Amino acid sequence: MFVRRPVDRVVSGFHHSMHDCRSLQARHGCDEDSDHDTCNRNANFTEYAQCVRGCTARMLTGHACGDTDVTVATQPTLASDAVRVMRNHVGFVGMTEHWAASVCLFHARFGGECVAAELSDVRPGGYTPDTSLDADWPGDAVDETVFDAATEIFWSQVAAHHLDAEVCARVCPRVSRAYFDHAVYTRAEAAQR
Repeated sequence: MFVRRPVDRVVSGFHHSMHDCRSLQARHGCDEDSDHDTCNRNANFTEYAQCVRGCTARMLTGHACGDTDVTVATQPTLASDAVRVMRNHVGFVGMTEHWAASVCLFHARFGGECVAAELSDVRPGGYTPDTSLDADWPGDAVDETVFDAATEIFWSQVAAHHLDAEVCARVCPRVSRAYFDHAVYTRAEAAQR
């Protein structure tokens, strides 16, 4: 699995016609196939963020992202259950913010041939990144707990495989070294960015 900072995932879903929030889509007369700008024109980001709160944890525990019947009120152990599933049943954890290092880590752990397409943006979003919504982010303690655990798993695996640009160039010899020269391979480097 690949994880993403909860706020980044929610901003992306908001710009994708309020992905997985059926109640807001119905209120605005749209769905995920609608024109994204039209669907979101009068939408409220904070309301959307609250609608999809706990999405990652729900999916890890066998529920749909938009299943609002599963919350910390109905399942108080939702965050810890999701972390347990991730630690015990997910074979790989990568991070979208560290894509090149994640691809290298996957191949360092499981083998297989690296191809350049794995490092290309094959599904670019149709919007400009919008950090202005960060101020309206109400937080998501459940998914932030899952993200923190995923981050720990990822960095421990990167360290265990001694990944750096040199190692990744050997793991992925058919891929341009340039992809790996700019990647982040330590938590300390990531914190500086």
